[in-house]
Amino acid sequence: MPVNDSVRRRERATLAFLVVLALVLRLPGFLRSVWIDELYTSALFCGPVITLLQTLYSDIHPPAYFVFIHFWIRAFGDSELALRLPPLLFGLGSIALVALLGRRLIDARTGLAAAALLAVSPVHIWHSQEARPYAASVFLVLATTLAFARLVDPAPARCKRSLYGALVVGTVFTHYYLVVFVGIFQLLALRRATPRRASIFWIHAAIGVVLAAYLGVKMSLAGVDTGRGYLRALDVREAWALFTTWLPTGRVLRPLDEGASAFEVLAPVIRFLATAFFVAGAVRVLIGRAPTSTSERNSGPGPTRDMRRALLGFTLALPAFLFVLNLVGLERTYIERSVLPTLPFYCLLVAAGMGLQRSPRAWRVGLGAIGLVGALLFVAARMHTERWTVYKPNPDWRAAARDLGEDLRLAPPAVGTTSLLFTTYPSATALTYYDGRFIEDKTLRPNTAKLEHLESMIAKVAGRGSWMHRWIEQRLSEFEAARQARSANLAVAIIELREGDERPWEALVPEPGQRFYTLVHTHSPASARLAELSTHTGFEHLEARHYLLLDVDTWVRRRE
Repeated sequence: MPVNDSVRRRERATLAFLVVLALVLRLPGFLRSVWIDELYTSALFCGPVITLLQTLYSDIHPPAYFVFIHFWIRAFGDSELALRLPPLLFGLGSIALVALLGRRLIDARTGLAAAALLAVSPVHIWHSQEARPYAASVFLVLATTLAFARLVDPAPARCKRSLYGALVVGTVFTHYYLVVFVGIFQLLALRRATPRRASIFWIHAAIGVVLAAYLGVKMSLAGVDTGRGYLRALDVREAWALFTTWLPTGRVLRPLDEGASAFEVLAPVIRFLATAFFVAGAVRVLIGRAPTSTSERNSGPGPTRDMRRALLGFTLALPAFLFVLNLVGLERTYIERSVLPTLPFYCLLVAAGMGLQRSPRAWRVGLGAIGLVGALLFVAARMHTERWTVYKPNPDWRAAARDLGEDLRLAPPAVGTTSLLFTTYPSATALTYYDGRFIEDKTLRPNTAKLEHLESMIAKVAGRGSWMHRWIEQRLSEFEAARQARSANLAVAIIELREGDERPWEALVPEPGQRFYTLVHTHSPASARLAELSTHTGFEHLEARHYLLLDVDTWVRRRE
């Protein structure tokens, strides 16, 4: 067997093993109950057409993933498994793509090492098992980068222009920030003397016009929110934490209690090594050199100097963009998951800095070290399921909904009444996902002003009585009918308590003997607002139930 074929077979076998390993590491997360962010890709927000349109109208994110998941759940349903399967597939696909990209731009061993780093990354594991568009954004950025590299290759085109254009569309309409990568592609194209340079420019220009038109329509109809409360500014301190803590360890290496922990000792060592390798890898790709090892010579088409150097640009592009936004006064633009597409390029640079191409021994030792660190990170992540690590921990909504449903079966409310659940949690929509009879009170109120604004804007744009105006009116009528149907199915009204609310249970639970519930996040300081019920003479505490990060208490109004 030729040496080249033997090497390729070993590389493919290694990549297949890494993908299987990644699958094993990601499956445990499928057992978690869903939470509010994931529900935005469920039938509650993307099911019927009018519901999908409402989500596109009000949500700050681009439409691509919502539209994709609309058709996905029509085909496969919106069970926990169905919702999380696309992120899993995108995550596993990203591992294969980063290996291919590394092989093309640096060498095969570096690509496989980057794939190994991505496979065991707590950050990538988290987002590959969460029903959100972030895993898709990583996959699309990698696929678009690989397609661009092939499109500008001096050899005969190995990538269709239409495929590249479709990937760019999918990328920028999955997350607006990803347009930064398109800017890098355009700069690289301008530096290449290729007959495809003009085609690339017109692809980018056309997509830019479409994106601008979409944003213009959205801003005129509903506005674009640019300062959500969970966002913050990316400054020097945040950038340092991003590259030295979140990207390499996902913040999972932290003590379990106030005492000493092995994680406290290992965390700075791992962070230091990751940072050192990252810097070494950045230097390597900036300096550049001709392939010297057998692995590099057998890695296929030679990488160009520009594309290799661009790896550092791909890694820094999103953080630098958000850093500049902070400098010009936009202080609520950053959260770590928004820069998730940085992760695979970060892994490529870390792998490049490890110098695994030097010898087979270095390659085996390096891959073994990645495996040991990955095992440590995985164990640490599983031990911190109730703490904020990569992102906020997920409460056990499934168990809470199951037990509340059992309560209704054993002790249904009186005829003509509904049970009430008061909560200080920002949104208990997950209860609705698990039991359609539990509905948030705020979702049952008709938003007349917003609907009238939408209808009037469509009338101005398309003309009153036009097919578009009639179509929107019909959809709004269907939406109102669906809202009334949900109201008729109401068994538990979920009432969110806000600042300034004065004991709403006194007015809303008027009948002696009427049962109701309170739900709070275990670590929420707002739980003190419901604690006063325990000292209120008009109500009796019946039962306390504790779930992962949730406390549910049952109360009854005393009889006079």
